[in-house]
Amino acid sequence: MNKMMGSCKEASELSVKKSYDGLSFTENLKFRLHTKMCKACLAYHKQNEMLDKKIAELIEQRKKIHLHLSQVQKDAIIEAVAK
Repeated sequence: MNKMMGSCKEASELSVKKSYDGLSFTENLKFRLHTKMCKACLAYHKQNEMLDKKIAELIEQRKKIHLHLSQVQKDAIIEAVAK
């Protein structure tokens, strides 16, 4: 592949960087050019975006769950650890 388009390995690295740090103008251009020509890398990027979104949703759901132990449960744990 030509230098501007880059390899699939470079495109996958740019995909991850795009999700977390953002891309420079040149990196974004290179990534967009590559994914216009390479449908496998475009699919990889879309899957990564979907997974990131789902993980973020799960983290938010976990933050909303408040688990509280009763005093009896706390005492039982303390007793079990003390043994």
